[in-house]
Amino acid sequence: MTYEGLRVPDSPFTAGVVPGCDPSRVKVYGPGLKSGTVNKPQTFTIETRGAGQGGVGLSVVGPTEPKIGCVDNHDGTLTVEYLPNSVGSYEVAVTFAEQPVPGSNEWRRM
Repeated sequence: MTYEGLRVPDSPFTAGVVPGCDPSRVKVYGPGLKSGTVNKPQTFTIETRGAGQGGVGLSVVGPTEPKIGCVDNHDGTLTVEYLPNSVGSYEVAVTFAEQPVPGSNEWRRM
């Protein structure tokens, strides 16, 4: 490589680039992942501290589609609330940077 006609010593340079995120560092926890009651809000937390950059994806699937709300707490956590309106099993799935978060895709009985 040259600059103003002079060779730049040691160029070209090699830069190692590593993935910018690690979904295995995302934690999902809270009472809304264990069990619940129909027509009562269920809450849980998604913690992304230390996982790098990436967007969070979320789905809750059950016998009927529950209303879902998500609040960014601006501290590396999100508070999720969903309202199941039918008895049955609900699957809570969380992704980070479009990759599944380990342990988040599980069925919960309401």
